[in-house]
Amino acid sequence: MDRRPAESLARLSSTQLAQLQEMLVRAQALANTSRALGASAPSDQAWRQAVVELERALAEGQEFRQALDVAQRIQQLSNLPPGQRPAEWVGPTPAELFDQTTSWDQLYPIKWWQFEHLVAETFRRLTFENVQVVNGTQTGDGGLDIRMSYQGAPCVVQCKHSEADEYVPIDKIRALAHVAQREQATAYLVTSGKVGVTARKEMATATPQVFLVDGEWLWKWIGRGRGQNKEEIFLPGHATPAAGAKSGKASKAGCLTVLVACTAALAATLLCIQILT
Repeated sequence: MDRRPAESLARLSSTQLAQLQEMLVRAQALANTSRALGASAPSDQAWRQAVVELERALAEGQEFRQALDVAQRIQQLSNLPPGQRPAEWVGPTPAELFDQTTSWDQLYPIKWWQFEHLVAETFRRLTFENVQVVNGTQTGDGGLDIRMSYQGAPCVVQCKHSEADEYVPIDKIRALAHVAQREQATAYLVTSGKVGVTARKEMATATPQVFLVDGEWLWKWIGRGRGQNKEEIFLPGHATPAAGAKSGKASKAGCLTVLVACTAALAATLLCIQILT
């Protein structure tokens, strides 16, 4: 469905939307009444034709009716208290949201609850099983947003939808580690923002494992879910890629370059000595 008509209607006041909805209801009631009256006077061709035209107009207005329904739900979303999920899904499905997220900056304008479903869909594409977004009403759930498994190993996920340069508070990450211990499950902290160095060092030795996925890694995983790259996935029972792995390779390459340069300089010096002598 094209959402543009609904988004245009959503700019109207809630009173105006309710009036439009009432007009549709009355038109449908009129069609029903006219059909009943026409049945009692089957010889009245003009009356039956008028009923047909009215019903045709209502049928052609079905798309408008759907747009009106979506517009009312959009308005309801804008009035939700902070932290409250909508009673029903509005907008692209999680799979559509994943497919429509084609650039890193698209992680930020979406709603926080849409971000949770985007993360869940990403894990599905990465072959995790039984991926379910929880409703967050369970007492003592520790703020968990997603439950899932990987080859039978239980996993829990906490999502933090934040700005690109915003760091997840370390106390939130420590709390997730405690929940992972209680649940005896591998934990994932997934954020659209950043994770500090101290948190990474602490969680590197956490048991059960606590994987920290920042906005950069999440975007790489979305690409991996589309088959666009082969970025490593943090899996239960597997070590997180060493933070200095790439820099270590770079250091080795740098040392080799320096060694070659020194050897060349020594050879040039020896040649000069031979010429002078």
